[in-house]
Amino acid sequence: IVSPGSIDTAFHHGKSDEVLGKMRASIPMGRFGRSEEVAPSYLFLASHNCSGYITGQIIDVNGGQLAP
Repeated sequence: IVSPGSIDTAFHHGKSDEVLGKMRASIPMGRFGRSEEVAPSYLFLASHNCSGYITGQIIDVNGGQLAP
């Protein structure tokens, strides 16, 4: 499973600067991710040569937002 964090999409475009600032502040990398940063995770999992022995994992692509 690929679990993306806050990714810069049209979903965020209607939000106020204050709300977006608070959201960015919760991300250790200080910014929203981009779809091109998430897509390689799917490609990796789709490649049997790369991920053929991986089972039951969640790949977090979230800029550290959910880091312990």
